[in-house]
Amino acid sequence: LGEQAADDTVSLSIAVAPEHVPTDLTRGSRVDVWVVADRTVAQRRGGAAAELVLGDVAVLDAPVVSDAFASATSRQLVLAVPEVDEEQLGEVLAAVGDDRVRVVGRG
Repeated sequence: LGEQAADDTVSLSIAVAPEHVPTDLTRGSRVDVWVVADRTVAQRRGGAAAELVLGDVAVLDAPVVSDAFASATSRQLVLAVPEVDEEQLGEVLAAVGDDRVRVVGRG
């Protein structure tokens, strides 16, 4: 299932609302992962509305729910995250639970 991750990457599986993922993502696609700031924290800190947390990462798998009767509330993506970006994983995982992750396709 999916492509093999490189030795210098970790596999990250996330579930993202379908409307926040490009519809044409497949294995091998390249994406940027953005986290939308928590409004109250962003207002207090005067920070940006969103932050790029993982740039140009490979999609190892992007299964699509094919059952016409199933109502997909999320889309699973398995990403190959470079080990150098591993510290960002906690931020992405916390943001997924709050529906603050946005995935942007590259190229």
